Amino acid sequence: MSTKELNERVLNPEIPPLTKIRILDLSQAIAGPMAAMYCGDFGAEVIKVEPPGGDLARQLPPFADDISTYFASANRNKESICLDNKSTEGRNILTKLLAYSDVVIVNNPSLESLERQNFDIESLSKINPSIIEVAVSLFGHTGPLEGTPGYDYNIQAFTGAMSLTGDPNDDQPWRFPGPYVDVLTAQAAFTQIVLALYRRDHSSIPFAQFIDQSLLNSSTAVLFNALSEAATFDKDASKEGNLYPYIEPYRLYRAKDGWIVVAIGSNNNWKGLCRLFEEQNISSLHDDNFRDNRNRVYHRQELHSILEPFMEGKTITELEQLFIKHRVVAQKVQTVAEFLHHPQTIAREVMVSLTDAKGNTVIVPNNPWAASNMPMVKPTFPPKVNEHMERVLERLQI
Repeated sequence: MSTKELNERVLNPEIPPLTKIRILDLSQAIAGPMAAMYCGDFGAEVIKVEPPGGDLARQLPPFADDISTYFASANRNKESICLDNKSTEGRNILTKLLAYSDVVIVNNPSLESLERQNFDIESLSKINPSIIEVAVSLFGHTGPLEGTPGYDYNIQAFTGAMSLTGDPNDDQPWRFPGPYVDVLTAQAAFTQIVLALYRRDHSSIPFAQFIDQSLLNSSTAVLFNALSEAATFDKDASKEGNLYPYIEPYRLYRAKDGWIVVAIGSNNNWKGLCRLFEEQNISSLHDDNFRDNRNRVYHRQELHSILEPFMEGKTITELEQLFIKHRVVAQKVQTVAEFLHHPQTIAREVMVSLTDAKGNTVIVPNNPWAASNMPMVKPTFPPKVNEHMERVLERLQI
């Protein structure tokens, strides 16, 4: 990229920041494809290279007009071509694509598999001296479990996350409702890509970069409290259920007609709850046992025995009105449908509709940074298998 093109991409506020960047997405499922999709959202040209038959995520239900919503959630703003990497023709086309690309994303489980397919960074650098390779894998490309295949569910089990979920009185582990490790890995990989591009563009000499992005490493940030405590004090973490052991009150309560979360995260929140109780002529919360968060944690059962009957005696609407008046932080527990129809969700453009030329529509989560005022491209419908082969080859003169 010339200095003029770099300055134009960086300095023009109307141009999506990754314009003129080409991403070659050879990954499947969620983590790699979603990272590539984020790049496409910000203007990158993303070519999705699928094996014959397409990405395995295309077969995952539910379907809207034969389009998997699962697949659509990670594959907007892309072009699709199908290549058999084991064939001479497929390999030749791929080699030419690599020479013209800035970033290639793969999800081979081991360095051995990368080397066997000539996809290790040394081989790729001979094709493109400034290539950035993002290798997404389960356990990473070092350590005794390097090369072990698996998915999001495996890491939820391996890191101990599942041992912390569910009822504390029941020893059965529970999976988080969604592939959160895949999504965290996608966001981590996207960040790594942006950093690598910045590093490349500010270097005086071309050099290849290898990004070893594992689901294992990206998953641990969510568990920071449990992991830090267990490591520092050399003791295992235990199930929390809906209790948060570090703050009180910071828990779920049953109301007359539903559930509500009360989160007293500051002294001002606590003062608001005290004023509320005084106004309602209920037991005073002005007690030395509750004077600060540390004491409230130590005396949580005593405090809970005061708060619980109050919550149970009010409707959600009544509680919300009181909490808003006294600036107490609380939130009704909504269903997914309620969340989607909430005015705040709509205002923040959390969801985006993708429509093809025939009018088929699928609604998927928007880019997490969509409301940040960073220029982005208009989202396009996820591609059909091999939809853009002719166009891609013609554009690249292959």
